[in-house]
Order: sequence, then structure tokens, then C-alpha cells
Amino acid sequence: MVSVYDVPTDKLLAKTAEDLKTKVKGPGFSSFIKTGRSRERAPEDPDWWYIRLAATLRKYYTKQTLGVNILRGYFGGKQARGTKPAKFAKGSGKCARLSVQTLEKEGFLAKTERGRKITPKGRTYLDKFAKQVSNELKNKK
Repeated sequence: MVSVYDVPTDKLLAKTAEDLKTKVKGPGFSSFIKTGRSRERAPEDPDWWYIRLAATLRKYYTKQTLGVNILRGYFGGKQARGTKPAKFAKGSGKCARLSVQTLEKEGFLAKTERGRKITPKGRTYLDKFAKQVSNELKNKK
């Protein structure tokens, strides 16, 4: 059986985001919000929200139990500080929190004492797209 670990991440996220776009409505602020204090502008890709949802779901698949603060760390980056040396800055808490809440509403994540955890429905959902990507790559060869 093909799993998330067996296929290229970028292709898996693109395929999953494409499907999430039909299931979930994006927030109204997604066209002009920055994704963290280390960013200067909003993302150029209009579908960035769905890619972020797919990436968040994949993180839960690979890391099991996570909280919002840890997700902020994963989606953070290097912050330019003028003439001072750059340092790490966490990603947006609102984006992380809202993406987790959205995935929880869809039934892909569930709350536990130590954070949220991926449900069997979420695992099956990602495995389905991993299999599709794997089949596409085999047919391409």
C-alpha cells in the first residue's frame, strides 16, 4: 500500500489542495494577509490557503500529535531585521489555528489532551491521494 512517505510532497500537496478547494471555503482575509511576521507581503498564489491546509494535514500524518504553537514553528521563517543579523520568527498563529479548526470541522483531526491528532478518516484521505500520485508517476514512466 502506498502512503504519504512514498510520493513527492509537492505533488501530494497539490493534489490534496485541489480536492480541499471543493470541500472547504477559504477565509475572506486570505487574499491580503501575511503568513507570518517574517514575510513582507501576502502570498502570490491565490490558492495558498488550500495548500496550507494540505501541508498541515500532512504534518499531522507524519508527526502524530501537534499543537498550534508547534505548527507556527514549522511554518515560520527567517526574519530580516535591517542591519542586525536575521533570526527565526514563527508563522502566523491565526493561520495555524484556523487551518487546524477547519480540518477538525471536516473530521480529519480530533482533539486530545496533548493537542490534536489525525483521525482514521484523515489518514485514509491522504493515502487516497498518495495512491493517485503514485499511479500518475508510474504511468508517466
